Amino acid sequence: MRIDGGGYVTGVVSMGGKTYARSDISGFYKRNADGSWKQMLDFLKPSESNLMGVSGIAISPTDPNVVYAAAGQNSSDCGAVFKTTDGGGTWVKTADNLHFGSLMSGRTDGEPIAVSPYDGNTVFVLSKTDGLWKTENGGTDWKRVESFSPSADDTTGFVEFSNTNSQTIYVNISGEGMYKSEDSGASWVLTKDSPLNLRRCAQKSDGTLICSASDGIYSYSPDGVWSVIYTMGETESRFGFGGIDVDPFNDNHIAAITSNGADGKTGLGNNHIIESKDGGKTFTDRYEDHNALSG
Repeated sequence: MRIDGGGYVTGVVSMGGKTYARSDISGFYKRNADGSWKQMLDFLKPSESNLMGVSGIAISPTDPNVVYAAAGQNSSDCGAVFKTTDGGGTWVKTADNLHFGSLMSGRTDGEPIAVSPYDGNTVFVLSKTDGLWKTENGGTDWKRVESFSPSADDTTGFVEFSNTNSQTIYVNISGEGMYKSEDSGASWVLTKDSPLNLRRCAQKSDGTLICSASDGIYSYSPDGVWSVIYTMGETESRFGFGGIDVDPFNDNHIAAITSNGADGKTGLGNNHIIESKDGGKTFTDRYEDHNALSG
């Protein structure tokens, strides 16, 4: 009997030849070599249905067989952080006292969990209502990062490690902006002039962040300066841009996709991909020819 997923696919994560897709109500899936998808949470009991919503996935950059998933549909019920060390063959629950919200606002934002590219045992996860948490032993123990204290009670957002500095970590909180730590999470500052409505981010090889937002695309330089590189139109911007990425072989090659709504100035509608080949100075709408991105 074939059982397919329901709800929305809210995020796709790829690294080291492994690809996982998360959904808001039907677990998450690993892409097989033949192109099919395998459910990762089919071991859950009916009483654990809240855990079938997945808010974030993190693949370890140092070992792609190690993957973490932050699960929980509603912040009113306890969620969990699952971990595999064998590429999804088996999963263990490493935390069960945190709250996530795969069915709540911000569900299509970037991943609220990230593994350090410098130390595979260090992981940060942003709970929906419990703040920022950290493990330094691969999930055996989790501790709240007390130094991280945004003003919002609802900490919807994403976590990103710098790819050039082992001490630098970014945590975005929707409605507040991007926080930055330069001492491995011991202290945090809200970055100056941070946009309030960031959705996701990617990085250039020099550590520059390229971030999608509800009103455009922004960059954040290693020396701490925010810049606008694309502005949505004044009418019907709605949710703006969602997915965004930088070519790992060419920093000047950037692509982003609109989430919903339309751009009144340029005519961008739902699911339009725009592409830049000059580092964000100019963008081309590739909606009519998605295959052009691979050229």
